[in-house]
Amino acid sequence: DGYITSDCDADADVYYSHNYTNTPEEAIRDVLRAGTDVDCGGFVAKFAQSALDKGVITEADLDARLKKLFRVRMRLSHFDPAGPLNNIPASVICSDYAKELSYDGTAQGSTLLKNTDATLPLDKTALNSVAVIGPNSNYSMSIAGYYGPSRPCGLNFWNAVDAVQNFVPKTVSALGVPNVSSIDLSGIPAAVEMAKHVDQVIMAVGTDLTFAAEGHDAINISVPYGQRKLIEAVAEAALKPIVILQLTSVPLDISSWLSNPKIGAIVHLGQPSVTILGVGDILFGNKAPAGRLIQTIYPESYANEISIFDFNMRPGSSDFPRPDCPKKDWGRDCKNGTNPGRTHRFYTGEAVLPFGFGLSYTTFKYSIANVKPGAKKLSLDPVRNILSNTKGAFISLTEMDATAPLVEYSINVTNTGTVDSDDVVLGFLTPPGAGKNGVPLQTLLAFERVHVKVGETVSVLLYPQLTDFTFTQEDGSKAVLPGEYGVRFGVREAFDQGMGFTETVLHTI
Repeated sequence: DGYITSDCDADADVYYSHNYTNTPEEAIRDVLRAGTDVDCGGFVAKFAQSALDKGVITEADLDARLKKLFRVRMRLSHFDPAGPLNNIPASVICSDYAKELSYDGTAQGSTLLKNTDATLPLDKTALNSVAVIGPNSNYSMSIAGYYGPSRPCGLNFWNAVDAVQNFVPKTVSALGVPNVSSIDLSGIPAAVEMAKHVDQVIMAVGTDLTFAAEGHDAINISVPYGQRKLIEAVAEAALKPIVILQLTSVPLDISSWLSNPKIGAIVHLGQPSVTILGVGDILFGNKAPAGRLIQTIYPESYANEISIFDFNMRPGSSDFPRPDCPKKDWGRDCKNGTNPGRTHRFYTGEAVLPFGFGLSYTTFKYSIANVKPGAKKLSLDPVRNILSNTKGAFISLTEMDATAPLVEYSINVTNTGTVDSDDVVLGFLTPPGAGKNGVPLQTLLAFERVHVKVGETVSVLLYPQLTDFTFTQEDGSKAVLPGEYGVRFGVREAFDQGMGFTETVLHTI
C-alpha cells in the first residue's frame, strides 16, 4: 500500500562510499531490485538511463517502482483537478488551525516522568511571576537548527520562555550556564538569585544538536556537569519544588532528579522545535499528559558496559573492550565488555525508567472485558504455514495481513480520577523462556490512545501480530516459539504512581 524511500544520498553511498558495486549502473540495479522505490538524492536520476542503455536494468525494473509510486500519488489525488491538493492554498500551512494542531502534537507527546504531591498542573491565577532557567530556555539548536524549520510561520522561533509567558506574563529567564555542555559555572549565582524572587521556577535543560546529532554520537548518557550543578543550586534556592522540562533526544540518566525532593515534576519533551508552545497547555492544566517513553532510560554506567562496536541486541559476552578502557591499552590490559542487552526487550539491568513509562494528572483502572477466542489454547499453525513459505529473515506481510489474529483482547479503561484525559494503553507479551537463550524478556504487542472522561469507561481492542509468536534464531531465520505466554496491559513501574495495570497469563499456546 505504500512505498520505500532511501535515506537522502544513501543510494549514492552504495557506490561511492560502500563500494558495493564496481559501477554506478550496477548500484542502480541493486538498489531497484532490493525494493527501493524513491531515491532521496540525484543518483538514480543521473545513472538510470545509462543503466538501461547498457542493459544492466530493464524497463520492468523501473515499472515495478513506478507502479507503486503512481498508485500512492493517485490515492493522494495528485492528478485530480478538483481534488483537495489542488484546492488547498499554501496559506493553510500557517493557518491558526494548522498551528494549533502542531502545538497539540507537542502536548500529546509530552511525557510526565515525575509529579510529586501534584506539583503539576500549575495554577496560573496563583502565580505572579515565573522564572524559566536553563541553557534550553531560550532559542537554541535543541528547538530549531537541523531538525526544525528554517522559516517557521511568521518567523517566530518560539521557545520555552514563550510557552510559559503565554500563561504568566511576568516571566523572566536566565541561561545559568552558557550552553548544554558548558562547565562554566559563573552564571549560576545570578540564576540562583532569580530563583529566590519568583513564585515558580521552571528549568529547560537537556541536550541539543551540539551534544548529539546526525553523524555525531553522544559520548555518554550523563547529565552534563554544568547543568547538574545549575539544577542542584536552583532547586535548593527556589521557594517551592521546581519543574524540569527536559529537551533531549538522548536518554539521559535522570536518577538524581527523580530522587531530589526539591524537584517536584519532570516533563520529557524530546525536541519539539518551535511547536514547544504546546507544552504550556500541559504545564497549566488545559490538557493532561499521556505520553509514554519510547526509550529505556539506562543508568549512566550502561555506557561503559557495552562498546558502540557491539551491535548485538541480546545480552552476553562482548568481543570488544569496555568503552571506559583507554584505547592505548586495547589488546593488553583491557577487559572485554559484557552486553547487558539493548532495549526493553533484552535489557537485563535495572532501568532508571522503563520503556512505556508515563504518568497522568488522573488515574485509570484496566480490566479485561473479553478475550476472543475464549479458549486457553491457541493453534500456531497459521504462523507455521507462513514461515514454511518464507526464506531467511523476511516474512510475507501480505500473508500475515490476510490471516486473522490468533487472539484479541477487549480492554476496559476507566478514568477513576478527577481530570478528563487521554490514556495510551500498552499491551505486552511475555514469551515462554523469556530472557533465556536469546528469547526477549517482553514484546510490545499493540497500543492504543483513547480519551476517557472522568468516571467513564472506554474499550480498546488490542491483539498481537503473528510475528509476535516467532523467534529470530542466530542465523537470522524465524521460528515458531510455542509455550506459555504471559499477557499484560499497562506499565508495572507506574502502578504505584496511579496508573492502571493488570497482568495475568491468559493463554497456553
